[in-house]
Amino acid sequence: MHHVILGAGPAGVIAAETIRKHAPADTITLVGDEGEPPYSRMAIPYLLIGNIKETGTYLRKSLTHYADLRIDQVPGQATSVDAAARTVTLDNGTQLSFDKLLIATGSHPVRPPIPGMNLPGVHPCWTLEDARAIMALAQPGARVLQMGAGFIGCIIMEALAARGVELSVVEMGDRMVPRMMGPTAGGMIRDWCEKKGVKVFTGTKVEAIELASEPEGVVGKIASAIGLGSTEPAKGLRVKLSGGQTVEADLVISATGVRPAIGFLKDSGITCLLGVLTDEHLQTNVPGIYAAGDCAEAFDKVSGKTIVSAIQPNAAEQARVA
Repeated sequence: MHHVILGAGPAGVIAAETIRKHAPADTITLVGDEGEPPYSRMAIPYLLIGNIKETGTYLRKSLTHYADLRIDQVPGQATSVDAAARTVTLDNGTQLSFDKLLIATGSHPVRPPIPGMNLPGVHPCWTLEDARAIMALAQPGARVLQMGAGFIGCIIMEALAARGVELSVVEMGDRMVPRMMGPTAGGMIRDWCEKKGVKVFTGTKVEAIELASEPEGVVGKIASAIGLGSTEPAKGLRVKLSGGQTVEADLVISATGVRPAIGFLKDSGITCLLGVLTDEHLQTNVPGIYAAGDCAEAFDKVSGKTIVSAIQPNAAEQARVA
């Protein structure tokens, strides 16, 4: 039997390991869309602080771990699933046939529709590649503005503060961590941050991000004048806020939330709501196709509803069950 797992994060890895325990002779293919060994995104803040190296983010420390378990690793990103034909198509043209499929594609960052989001110096904090770019810019004394003060945003914010940057945080909600904290707790977090020197803007939106200055030098000025852009760096960014304030920054980090990465399942025949809808066994409406982790919408005993619970412990347990 051939098991195909889409996604090489914690859910995908734990599912592959669990299958191997129960099915020693089956074929397992683990599809990942990054060039790194499977790693934990939740470890990235510790990388930013400097507590660990990149290898410290890896889910398994042995470089031969997956080969030892006969788990075939395939690079690529799923672009479509044909549930009837039992095939997955990847962005590199590869087509994989499966007997059983696990969708563990996780989340992707929400990209707010703000002018200037594509400028150099504006980054999400989601991948190791993002982390490298952030570490290059977030040097001591650098001016950093972070969009979003939710749960993940506050973890990123703490890592940035530890790097000694001049930090500003902009949150649309009326308090910090608005989805998890009430007014009192959110206010306590804000007070603590401000005592640490962090500028906090709540109830505020970023309206635009602009270059703070034109590139210097004759080449840069000519290129800008004729609309070609320049290879010479501009001097910082100017961030316009809804309250009328303007904040100068060397780095802007977007931490405005995530959404399940399930767009490739359109027309697949697999039922999706906010995430991939599953039953209590993490199976979808199509027998033999399962989902786990950030992309799965599974039954929650507390609320009695199906929810997307995008935290790593849940991803791990859902993967084991699936």
